[in-house]
Formats: sequence, C-alpha cells, structure tokens
Amino acid sequence: MENKLYIEVKLREPTGGFWDGGAKSYFVFKIDNIEQDEKGYYAKIGSYDANFFFTVSAGVGHQLSERAILTNALKTNYFRKLKQLGNVQIVPYE
Repeated sequence: MENKLYIEVKLREPTGGFWDGGAKSYFVFKIDNIEQDEKGYYAKIGSYDANFFFTVSAGVGHQLSERAILTNALKTNYFRKLKQLGNVQIVPYE
C-alpha cells in the first residue's frame, strides 16, 4: 500500500520514551501494512520514531480507505492522550 496520508503528532513539550536520541516532540504515524483474518481487515499503524506500533480495524466486509483507517486510529486511547499533550492530525504527504 502506498501511503498518501499520515498522522502527525506535535507535542507542546519534548518528551522522553522508548526511543534513541533523547526527548522528542514530533512524530509521524503511518499505516505499516494491512492484513486480513477471519474477523476482517486490520491495519498495523505505527511510528519508528516513537518505537510504537498497534493495530486497528480496517474493515469487516471490505477494506476501508486510508483516511477511514487513520480516523479509527485517532479514536484509540493512545491518540486521545496524545491530543491532550499537543496537536494530532491527519495530513497528506507532499
């Protein structure tokens, strides 16, 4: 899948975590891959900069669009917490 969109995270304050290079305030999360099992499609979304990946639903009867998948990701507790720390949005690659 060619990614045309990604989730951009800009934190107000740099923060440390499970990554190299000290405190960071900017992260890019993208769809790494989409797979299918007996329950439907699911997408692996993550950021190598944040050293964090997770899965979200990508559709049951058919595969959702890239924007719909990223919108599902924004509804997770992880991104809800990040929104409290800064700006989180879906943006296109240029």
